[in-house]
Amino acid sequence: MIRAERRWYTFEKLGPAPSARWGHSIAALGTRIFLLGGKTAKTDQAEEEDTNSVCVLDAGTHSAVI
Repeated sequence: MIRAERRWYTFEKLGPAPSARWGHSIAALGTRIFLLGGKTAKTDQAEEEDTNSVCVLDAGTHSAVI
């Protein structure tokens, strides 16, 4: 039996972070984590907005693309 070790990691200063959102999807493939779409929250300065963006975090290289 192979025992997998599970650990939490903190990624620091990878570049710009995606905006806070809800109604999004997240998927993982290999070392990459994809954040797809969603809606941004309504604030005093801006209305709620659909985001048609894809953000990618590569946990293998510790890099992010927005």
